[in-house]
Amino acid sequence: PITDADARRLVADLWKDIVSWAQSVGAERSLGLFRADAQTSQTFGWSSDNKSVAGGKPKAPRGLEADFPPAEWAFVPMSDLLLVVGEGIVGISAEGLFADNFPGHRRFSYDEFYREVGEG
Repeated sequence: PITDADARRLVADLWKDIVSWAQSVGAERSLGLFRADAQTSQTFGWSSDNKSVAGGKPKAPRGLEADFPPAEWAFVPMSDLLLVVGEGIVGISAEGLFADNFPGHRRFSYDEFYREVGEG
């Protein structure tokens, strides 16, 4: 799995750019495949008072804390985005993400890159 924090932040920004582009060209409907569903307590047959069986504590939606905001996206095709945008440069194996860099290459962190570019 791709767990590097900088890679995840980079793909999250890339996804935001793709979403805004899709909305600007009228292709937002195709993003519906990736959107999270809005589910209520009735979806899974919970009682109307939304109490758990043990302890009388309210059930948290999605198994998260009760005050955690709902997710907008159910799935973001992270590996697909990286492979399409970085075609010929970026690869993914069972060991994780890799790039075809020249010898002596110094890796920039996410924050260093955006300081250099002036965006973010």
